Amino acid sequence: MVANEERDSLFPAFRRLDSHNWNFWMFVPGAVTVFPARAIISCSSLVAIMCLCKILLIGHRIGKEPIVGWRQKAIQFVYQKFVRIIIFMSAVGMKKHVVEYDYSEYLGKDYLKT
Repeated sequence: MVANEERDSLFPAFRRLDSHNWNFWMFVPGAVTVFPARAIISCSSLVAIMCLCKILLIGHRIGKEPIVGWRQKAIQFVYQKFVRIIIFMSAVGMKKHVVEYDYSEYLGKDYLKT
């Protein structure tokens, strides 16, 4: 394991300057109450994805033919819903940003046509 000083010298941009303000006792209630519930729900979501995919693939020759049609759409639906649950339980926010950039300086004026 890398010592804190060595890690901070390797990754100075990720160094925490506010760690002296942290109190251990402030983390304990959340670690004892919230984390187990979040972990159980996230792990059960992974197991549910696996089980539902196994059920949806009954009768399909896995590895011999591609997954297409209603099975593909059902697996995508199941995956998207359960992944959203896992992301929500992980307390991670997500936003989609569309960035328009003009690459004509590098690729030429008609790069979109070709």
